Amino acid sequence: MNASQQKTISWTAAFFFLALGPVVSPVQAEGTPKDSLVTPKIGFSPFTGIVGLEVQHKHLALDLGIPLSGGIRYYFRPERHSWFAGLYGMGWGYDHDETKDSVPYTHYALITGGAAGGYRWLWRSRWSLELGLALGYQEQTWTNSTAKRWESSIALWPLAAFGIAF
Repeated sequence: MNASQQKTISWTAAFFFLALGPVVSPVQAEGTPKDSLVTPKIGFSPFTGIVGLEVQHKHLALDLGIPLSGGIRYYFRPERHSWFAGLYGMGWGYDHDETKDSVPYTHYALITGGAAGGYRWLWRSRWSLELGLALGYQEQTWTNSTAKRWESSIALWPLAAFGIAF
């Protein structure tokens, strides 16, 4: 999957989740506040990748996901609907035959890191939805046995994920 296809998929997913947002009426999580939450997540997030896990203790959360991604974030109201902000890093590589400028390359890699923010809805049913944006620096490399091509850019990533908190 090249960068153009990845961005198209990312923006399509973001549009889908943003369009879904008004349909779901958020209800503030009630009951005894928990100090810690463990939340498996699915969606698209620079914090948890496509499938990931968030471990939250009070205001701070540690995220890990697949493809290789992770981050740390701060929730302003940890036990209910809340704004959040954090730092993330992710990267992956795979063997892929691709030709750029008439040079055949056999491996592709992406490394990116930056800051992100957004809003999380946490319902009484323990389901959660988060939407946001991430801004960061990314480096893409294409290599073969004799050549290397490198590109860097500033990237804007949508953030949209569903989860269930335990």
